[in-house]
Amino acid sequence: MSAWKLVVHFMLPPPLILTILLVIPVPRLINKALLQFAKKILFCNVLNGIKLVHLMLLITGMLLIGSGVHTHQLRIRMDPDVSGHKRTEALARIWREERNFWISVLTFLLWGLLYRFYNLMMEHLSLKDKIAALEAKVKSYGSEMTSSAAHGVPPARPQPPSAPPEEELKGRDMRKDGKQKAT
Repeated sequence: MSAWKLVVHFMLPPPLILTILLVIPVPRLINKALLQFAKKILFCNVLNGIKLVHLMLLITGMLLIGSGVHTHQLRIRMDPDVSGHKRTEALARIWREERNFWISVLTFLLWGLLYRFYNLMMEHLSLKDKIAALEAKVKSYGSEMTSSAAHGVPPARPQPPSAPPEEELKGRDMRKDGKQKAT
């Protein structure tokens, strides 16, 4: 099995499938279960504490750089004067390298996208949980207000700051901007 078959069969499908599953709008409970499943896959320890997602980003990034350099070298080394069968072989080799380059681009981007999307979804769910907790707090405060009003206790309202007495303002000569004129 060649290295590119390993990439196509083992490195490309997991991020593609997980990204699609995370993008589909589903109920909150199912979404949490999918995120837990994605967490188990993305952050499983592979080598001495190295997470799978980081290893895949490293491997696919190296493949991307390597295939880009190799494709560029093949294009430079191609002799434009060659014709016939040799030209067809050279063009086929370049086509395969370009295909491998685009496969590595897709694989690298999918792992990066999955990692970033997972982080955004976790942040989104934590913010939704905070909002739900605050809404529950507001509802409980509202029920306290209605129960105290039922017992004849008026709700406590914040008092606005009082204006200075008019006696203090009478003797001052004020400008339009509220500052005292210099005399």
